[in-house]
Amino acid sequence: TPASKATWKSELRGVEDVAINMLKQCEEERDPRNLVLAFPIQHHVLSNYTLSEDQVTTCFENLASYFPIEFNPGKNDPHRITPEQLRD
Repeated sequence: TPASKATWKSELRGVEDVAINMLKQCEEERDPRNLVLAFPIQHHVLSNYTLSEDQVTTCFENLASYFPIEFNPGKNDPHRITPEQLRD
């Protein structure tokens, strides 16, 4: 049987909670390989889900520590992640 609207919203809230908890795990992350993945995920969550005030605050606090983005990869960096990739 199709899920009721209330059930669907409840399940969606669970998705939001999972996304927020995942983003909390990225706090103080400094590895650019992880950040280049985490920033777009956070953007997606903020753009596509209705979050509580506490959840938005969590996202803001998580992101605020990274700005302004100052990243200077070493000359021999095998990952070739650029400051522009992190800013986009």
